[in-house]
Amino acid sequence: MARQLYAVAAHTDPIAGLAAGSTLFSLRWADAGYSFRLLKLRMGVACTASPGSYQDFEIFVARSYTATDTGGVPITTFTRRSLDGQITSRIGDMRIADGAAITPGTRTLEAHPWTIFAADFPDKGTPNMPWPPQTISWEAPVAQVAELTSRPGEGVALAQDEGIVITVGKAYTPGLSITLWVQMDWTETPLVT
Repeated sequence: MARQLYAVAAHTDPIAGLAAGSTLFSLRWADAGYSFRLLKLRMGVACTASPGSYQDFEIFVARSYTATDTGGVPITTFTRRSLDGQITSRIGDMRIADGAAITPGTRTLEAHPWTIFAADFPDKGTPNMPWPPQTISWEAPVAQVAELTSRPGEGVALAQDEGIVITVGKAYTPGLSITLWVQMDWTETPLVT
């Protein structure tokens, strides 16, 4: 069964004043003939002032995703190529916030996130956070990445009209501006009928 390995990286502009539940990144899978399997998700975060505590981000699987989100910056097919540069991804839409939250389309987030990333800024007395930004990541088992095989329960699989959405966990501290980096690897596999 033919597969391609894909990767993408993007970041938000610095964003301030976001409420809990605001969407920062969204991916909509719309292809009925292929399945999507997330292999790796890595996030980095930096802020312009001390938040005084942690900041969390919730990653949801979206179901019944029939209308694409709007706003933000669409990540085009030109930047979503397979690692060998030959095959353009079949992702229906991928976008990241650009100074304001993304406006949700028609989708239903699962009741609970499948993972939560929290960044705690240890130097809370310093007005500017150190670089590089804190990095937090989730990864499918190494065997899956190396072999590019599909095993039940490994990775996050999406069918047609499903997606991945990253939201703000708790509201941003007033006056705080945060930049979020997202990097992900995935495969796309033809469905056998």
